[in-house]
Amino acid sequence: MTPVRALTAATLVLVLAGLAGAVVDYRMTVSRVPPPPACDSATEACQLAYARRSDRTNELESDFHDRSWFYALAVLAGALGLTVASLLRRPAAAEQQRVFANLGVGGVVLALAVVGVYLLGDTVTIQPAADAAFVPSFVMLVVAAIGGAKARQATGRPLEVDGRLSRLAWRISLAGPGLTAVTFAIFWLSERQIPDCDGDPDRIFWAAVATSIGASFFALLGLVVRRWVLALVCFVVNPALLLAMDLRCW
Repeated sequence: MTPVRALTAATLVLVLAGLAGAVVDYRMTVSRVPPPPACDSATEACQLAYARRSDRTNELESDFHDRSWFYALAVLAGALGLTVASLLRRPAAAEQQRVFANLGVGGVVLALAVVGVYLLGDTVTIQPAADAAFVPSFVMLVVAAIGGAKARQATGRPLEVDGRLSRLAWRISLAGPGLTAVTFAIFWLSERQIPDCDGDPDRIFWAAVATSIGASFFALLGLVVRRWVLALVCFVVNPALLLAMDLRCW
C-alpha cells in the first residue's frame, strides 16, 4: 500500500470512528438520564426528586459536552487528512479546485447532519454542544474557501474568462458566506445565552431571518459566477439554522 493510500484509509477510519463514537456516546448518555419521578409534583418530596433528576441530567450533559470536543476534532482531523491525501493524488491546480469543492460540500453535509440531530434527537433531556458540533463544518468550509480560491488563482481561468463584471460579482458574492457566518453566530448565541428560550427570542429569530435573506441574495450572485459551493452553503445552511431555531423556541 502506498503512503497516500495508507493516509486515505487511516483518515477515513478516523472520520467514521469520530462520527460513530459521537452517536453511540450520545445515545448512551440519553439512556442514563433518570426517568421522571412518578409522584405528585405539589409535594416537597416530589420537587426534591425532580431537582435531583435535573442535577443528574445537567451533570451528564456537561460530561458529554466535554467528550464532544474529542469526537469533533477526530472528524475534523480525518476530513483534513482526506483532503491532503486527495491533493497528493491530484497535484494539478484544476483538480485541486475539485478537491476543495468536495471538502466544502462535505462541510455542508456534516452541518446538515448536526442540524438533523438537533431536530430528531432527544434534545429535550440532553442538548448536544453546538460549538463542538459545528466547529468541524465551519473549519472545513473555511479551508475549502481559501484552498479553492488559491487553486483558482493558480489556474487563472475563472476570473479571466468571466471578465470584470463577473469578477466584481464574485467579490460581492463573498458577503453571502459572511452573512451565513453571522446567522450561525446568532444560532450559537441563542443556544448558549437562551437555552430555555427566555428573554426575547422573537427578536433574535428575526435577526437571523434578516441575515439569511441577505445571504441568499448574495448566493444568487455566486450562482451567476458559477461558485457552486458558495451558493450551496448559503442556500442550505441558512434555512437549516432557521428551522432549528424555529422548532426549538417558536
